[in-house]
Amino acid sequence: MKRAVVLTLAVGALALAGCGDNGSDSSGGAGASASKAIDNATSAALDARDSGFLAALRAGNLTFGDDGKMVDTAKQACSDFKDGKSATDVRGSVGQSSGLDADKSRNFIRIAVPAYCADQVTKLFDF
Repeated sequence: MKRAVVLTLAVGALALAGCGDNGSDSSGGAGASASKAIDNATSAALDARDSGFLAALRAGNLTFGDDGKMVDTAKQACSDFKDGKSATDVRGSVGQSSGLDADKSRNFIRIAVPAYCADQVTKLFDF
């Protein structure tokens, strides 16, 4: 049951995060207002992604340090996957950074990847 709740929260955070756009228009006037609105929406989406991710960690009892450290650790795990590191190596890095045991590090990564690097989700099958 806990796993289903954590997964649901992670997927919800991912869906909310996809609502923003990084487009900008520096031409002034209405274009500048639209650009500002897009920037605000992007910022809100990123905040929603972080909030959803952190809520999922709390629901799974996977917290450590402050919120910034947990988000940074998640993003580092994504960078490690993108750099070609194995799931075992990434899990070890997360464990070192967080102090979480191997099982909790694995669960942390299972929440982090859909939230911050969905393109790496196939690497979760290596656990």
